[in-house]
Amino acid sequence: MDLARKKNMILEHESGLAAAVGSAVIEKPKPSCWIILLPFMFIFLIHDMHKFNRNRRKFKDEFMIDRHRAMAAALEAAVSGSKPNIDWIVQKYEEIEGLKRPYKAWIEVLADHYMDLLLAVGENFESLVRGAYRKRTNHLLILNCLNTAVGCLQIPAEIGRLIRSRMWDA
Repeated sequence: MDLARKKNMILEHESGLAAAVGSAVIEKPKPSCWIILLPFMFIFLIHDMHKFNRNRRKFKDEFMIDRHRAMAAALEAAVSGSKPNIDWIVQKYEEIEGLKRPYKAWIEVLADHYMDLLLAVGENFESLVRGAYRKRTNHLLILNCLNTAVGCLQIPAEIGRLIRSRMWDA
């Protein structure tokens, strides 16, 4: 299987994860009992459902930005046979004190994980994971590393605003 197909398969899996997280994080509107008594209230429910779906799509798109960048670095490294170059990903957050080191650690682990999956042999995502990590313990270790790196990214609100302002750049 070629690298482009593996890349798409991995990103599709990550996109499914993003959609699941978005559905869990964003509250879905619930129908009111007033809809039975006043059918025109149904219009408000439809509006709220459209807003929910729009917010969930936006969440998924923003959730995937760094994953696409890490995948690009991993794909480039897999083609060249070198270590993923993540400096171009991390550089936009250099001046935000306290964020560069944990962000770089997370992107590094994520790019390495993607590179392992890209270099593995398999026909679907599950077989790529089995091919890359061989044992369940090894896979759990990389997931633990990813969770630890994400846990270090507890970001104060003012830094979060700075990040959102730069997220779509580059």
